[in-house]
Amino acid sequence: MTTPGASKTPMFAAVAGGAALALAGAFFLGQVSARRPKAMTFSGIELPRLDRSATTDLGSCPGAKCLTVYVAPWCGYCRRATPLLKEAKAALAAQGISTRIVIGMDQLAAVEEYAREFGADALIDVDSKVKVPGGVPHFFMSDAGGTILKNQAGAPPTLGEAVRWALSAAER
Repeated sequence: MTTPGASKTPMFAAVAGGAALALAGAFFLGQVSARRPKAMTFSGIELPRLDRSATTDLGSCPGAKCLTVYVAPWCGYCRRATPLLKEAKAALAAQGISTRIVIGMDQLAAVEEYAREFGADALIDVDSKVKVPGGVPHFFMSDAGGTILKNQAGAPPTLGEAVRWALSAAER
């Protein structure tokens, strides 16, 4: 509360000075955060197919964009999402997006057993070469060079939502 006749200038100067300091701090933090860490990439990660006919280099994609889905045999959410993932793979292929299913985070026998549900082209990762930054199932959208554009833990509840997420991520 101000007294009659008292100047408002010192209070304004303090507020203005505080705002200037806050702006300077925000600019500095913006400059620091502008130095982003290297983008996540699949570069250098090769995984064998279930049928062992070849390895797949996750750092390259047959199209402009690839969806890579990481699942684990012990994951109940992954198991429940298996039919949705197979349908999404087919639906996205029709949209020009390749989908790779990677099964890992368990012993080889369990990984291979679960991989059979996805077919011979399922990828095996018992050595945890793919670094999953959250829980499984985990969705990664990457470009032709293997740079991860977007990733998300958890399975969308419906085929439509899975396809929408992938198409939205592919637009980046």
